[in-house]
Formats: sequence, structure tokens, C-alpha cells
Amino acid sequence: MGKIIIITTITITITITITITTTITITITITITTITTITITITTITTAAAIAIAVAITAAIITATVATITEVAQHLRLLYARIGIQHSPTTGIPVVSQSPGALLKRLKTILVESKAKQLYLCAQLVRGRKGHHQPLADWASDHGYETLRIDGQLVPISQFQKLDRYSEHDIELIVADLKQQTTLNEQLTTALKLGKGTAFLLNSKNEIASWLSTKRTDPTTGEAFPELDPKNFSWNSARGWCPSCRGYGQIFDWMSKDEEAAIDLPDGVEHGDTCPDCQGDRLNPLSRAVRLPLKASNNKQR
Repeated sequence: MGKIIIITTITITITITITITTTITITITITITTITTITITITTITTAAAIAIAVAITAAIITATVATITEVAQHLRLLYARIGIQHSPTTGIPVVSQSPGALLKRLKTILVESKAKQLYLCAQLVRGRKGHHQPLADWASDHGYETLRIDGQLVPISQFQKLDRYSEHDIELIVADLKQQTTLNEQLTTALKLGKGTAFLLNSKNEIASWLSTKRTDPTTGEAFPELDPKNFSWNSARGWCPSCRGYGQIFDWMSKDEEAAIDLPDGVEHGDTCPDCQGDRLNPLSRAVRLPLKASNNKQR
């Protein structure tokens, strides 16, 4: 404890610091506008470690768990998305970076081997972001682009209307039609720049045919993957759930009768059986292939 004489106007920020050693250091300061004598007290409190969990009020959802309603799952999803190491779900090998030159070579190979009548090169502009996104459509129009892919649907920019600002949207830009004569290297460079290192190919059925990534590529097969997002680890999201059981981890008869999203039940599976594809993990193969960079204990093997 000490005394400080303030001779001029000064603003000091209030800060609270919590250290990982369970020592809580609270520094209290105030704002002074006149000549005053201040007593600043710094108190250190040592206490046992604790975790505070807040239970959220949520609607009754069959797939909800304790981790869901306490919001612990949100922190775990963020952890996996930010520091998780992505592996190829096909080979199990960690993904690696690829140079634009290597991606150009792979793209040329795809074009030679592809039998699709149309193949579009696309760049991701928005992923799961709220807003009406009118400025984005205006920008695309000003730069000579003609089509956006909004929430999975192809929309001519000339017919764009403001989106629901309170809903999350995915927006991709059709950079080029690769079945027409085009400067392939230039278009790929543009798509990777707009997509922050990631682009994808879209076929005439509006299906993603292949990904191209400077950061996430299987070194064995050349297959590329999109950037990880917390929703990739949510079984309540189409980005994360197992497509066979829709995130339930089990197969139920009513799934084939769902009017909004009917599922083709696997052969030989009875009502209530564990999903044969995810084995009850509830996530899709891409999400299940992400690993945290944890080291094995000296006493136990991970």
C-alpha cells in the first residue's frame, strides 16, 4: 500500500488479472480530475481453482447434451477449429501446404480428366456471417462478375436482393467458367486471393467437385479441404453432422419419413441401432479427422 500525489488530470484503467496459478490479482484504479492524494491498494487472493458453468435456457432438442446447454461444447468446437491439426479422412495423413504452381498443375489434371459439361472455379467470400450483404453484391457487380452462390443456390447478381440480415449466410463467387477459354493461371490466382488461400470447383449439378487449397492438401492424393470452422464440430449443424444420422449417432425409423429432410436408412440397420458410418460419434468424416496437438504423458501413451 502506498500514497501517490496526482498533480494533473490523469485517467487510469481498471484491470482485473487472473493468473493460471490460481492467484487472482485485482488492481483497482480510479480517474482523478483534481489535485488529490490517492491510496491505491493491490490485493492478492489465493484460492482453489474452479470452473464456472452457466446453464443456458434452450428449447428441447433431442441432440442436446450437458455440454450443449452449459455451452462447454462451444469452447471445445473453437479449440478444435483454431489449433486442431486437420488430417485427410481418406488416408489419415496430416494435410500440408501447397504452392499455387502445384495447385495449377492439379487443376489442369482435373480439367483433362473431368467429363463434366460445365466446371466453375469459385471462391468463398462469406462463411456463416449475418447481414444483408448488399455491398458485397455491389462489389462483385462493379468488378464484372455475374453470379454468386448464396446458401447453396446460384443467384445472378443482377437479380440479387438483400438477404435476411439476422440469419447466417454462406456466399461464394463464381470466378470463371473453366470449360470456356480462359487464362487459367490468372483466374486461379484471383480465386485463391479472394478465398484467402482456398477455392473450389463446382459442377453443372451445383455440387462441389473438388477443393483447392494452399494450406490444407493431402500430400498423397492431392485432395484439398476447406478451412475449419467451429460449426464443423457441431452435430446440430449441416457442416458438422454425420450425413447418415444427421448428428443423432443412431438410426431411427422416423428419419426416412421426415418431410423436411428424409434420410435413406442404411441396409440391415434396425430402429435405434448405432449409426454404422460414424459409429455414434455424430460427426462427419472430415470433422472426425481433426486431431489436437497433444503430447503423450511420460507415464501413459495417448
